[in-house]
Amino acid sequence: MMSSKPNTGEDDDDDDVDFDFFIEEIGTKINERAFRVLKRISGRRVSERNVENMNDPAELIRALVDAAVITNYNLGYLIRMLRTAENNELANRVEEYQNQNQRTRTEKKSIGK
Repeated sequence: MMSSKPNTGEDDDDDDVDFDFFIEEIGTKINERAFRVLKRISGRRVSERNVENMNDPAELIRALVDAAVITNYNLGYLIRMLRTAENNELANRVEEYQNQNQRTRTEKKSIGK
C-alpha cells in the first residue's frame, strides 16, 4: 500500500511503531522453556546480570534491540535463537516479518522515497 504522505520521516516512525508491536506480539508467544534457552543464548550479547532478572520474553527482545543485536530490518539473530529453542513456527513468523520489511524497503527505494 502506497502512502500519499510526503517523505517526512513519518514512514520510518510508523515502521518503528509497527516493530514495537511486533516485538511485543512475539514476546507473548514465547513459552517458558524457549525463554530459558533464549536467556542463556543472549547472555553474551546483553548483560548477563540483566538477563537473569528478566521475567518477560518481550523485555529480553527489547534489550537485544537496545543493544543493536537485532533491528527492524535484521532479525537474523532472533530467528536463530528461536530455531535453537526449537520454536520453528515462531521463527518462521519472524522470518516472514523480516522478508516483508525487506520487500517494503525495496519498493520504497524503487519509487524514490
